Amino acid sequence: EGLKYMNESAVREVVDARLAKKHWGFIPGRHRLFFKPSEVRDALIESFAFESTEVQADRALLSIIIREKPTGVLVTDGTKSVFTDLAGVIMRDATPDEVALGNKAPGESPFLVLRVESNLDPSRGVKVFDPEYLENFKALRLHFEVETGLSVKNYALPRPQASWIKVRLNDSREVYIDLKRDNDPQIKKLLVLLKEKGIALDKVSYIDLRFQDRIYYK
Repeated sequence: EGLKYMNESAVREVVDARLAKKHWGFIPGRHRLFFKPSEVRDALIESFAFESTEVQADRALLSIIIREKPTGVLVTDGTKSVFTDLAGVIMRDATPDEVALGNKAPGESPFLVLRVESNLDPSRGVKVFDPEYLENFKALRLHFEVETGLSVKNYALPRPQASWIKVRLNDSREVYIDLKRDNDPQIKKLLVLLKEKGIALDKVSYIDLRFQDRIYYK
């Protein structure tokens, strides 16, 4: 119970694998003698970054109650997709269902999605992004389209742990934002530039807002 963003089969697979270890002698099927619900709970905690997991056993009935954590960050390089915790450290592989949700438009995905342009090391414990930049990224995702009127395709780090991000627009242009600094002044610079240059900016490949007193575009 409680699943919303991922398919039940992924959880069942972990539970079944744990129960399969409870065969006892030549008694067919899974024997529940000496069974501890905490063992299943520990396996689920190890495999998934849920907010909470509860396992209850009542005779032949095993109940799994889960509260998902939709505020996690899905990170992908286009081939490999993982979930990190809010400190930017990889916790587990993303399921196919979660990858499909992450491919939705930025405002429609139930969790934050970050692209990485270089190859991603999917090993558990690897740090992908610096947590001090996460709040700026969340604010950027929330306000950029609303304030600029520009349509975003996705957000991408040029490499893991980068301190700046590319806002990839649906018209193939890119906007470079410094995550070490507040987004608001950078977005305001962009609005001034769009107003001054107008359609002349329609054919540029990128607009770089990372420098406090200058704007570069090409």
